Amino acid sequence: MERTPINEENCDSNVPPRTVGDPLLDTNHPKDNHVDHYDSTYSWIVCAAAFTAQMIVVGFSYTIGVYYTVFKDVFGHSALVTSWIASLNFGTATLIGMN
Repeated sequence: MERTPINEENCDSNVPPRTVGDPLLDTNHPKDNHVDHYDSTYSWIVCAAAFTAQMIVVGFSYTIGVYYTVFKDVFGHSALVTSWIASLNFGTATLIGMN
């Protein structure tokens, strides 16, 4: 595919003209022959680890009601005191943008 040179007739007047070293005009630019491998094995491992961590954090955040009775029994305090666990968990997750 041949590139059309940019000149006054086919250029928007608000856009500055391109120079010779510009990769859009220079056909011998090293970026033209570069091939990126975006889907490497490492990238899929990072994606799976991030997904797993997100599921654990969000899963715990949304099932805090199940753990609430256990916290109440283990700590032996009233509902007023143990409710701070769920409130702090949900508030922190909301502040960092997880909910």
